[in-house]
Amino acid sequence: MKMFRTFAVLVIMSGPVALGAQAQDKASPEELATRTTTSLQKALGLDERSMTLVSEILLSAERDVAVDRAAIREAQNKIDERMDMAFELMSRRLTPEQQRKLKEWRDGGNAGMCCDGAAKGEALNKERDTRSDTPTLKKKSGESSIRR
Repeated sequence: MKMFRTFAVLVIMSGPVALGAQAQDKASPEELATRTTTSLQKALGLDERSMTLVSEILLSAERDVAVDRAAIREAQNKIDERMDMAFELMSRRLTPEQQRKLKEWRDGGNAGMCCDGAAKGEALNKERDTRSDTPTLKKKSGESSIRR
């Protein structure tokens, strides 16, 4: 069981690292599962039987999280819009020199420190808090086909 948990963590962690966030946004669940399976086959030396199992698990997971990724993108777009409005409102109350510095600050990548980090941290905490120690493939009505 411990080996399976270690493997599951490896699979979950390797997807985003191997593919990158940009590729995940554009690729289908099938493409993501195939790429990750191929990468794992090379890294772990999987035989045909193991590759089939890994591929099925990954495809199921990728299909499940596709909806979540879309919801995350939509939520992030709303956050970005709200923060853009806040910075615009703030900018109107600043001197021209402060406006220039604020624009430089935001263009330098600092704009994400107030929103992106909090949203990502909160999502990671929720995911961690909802996990149990035992992954299964049992699917109940309205639930993910992979349960932790």
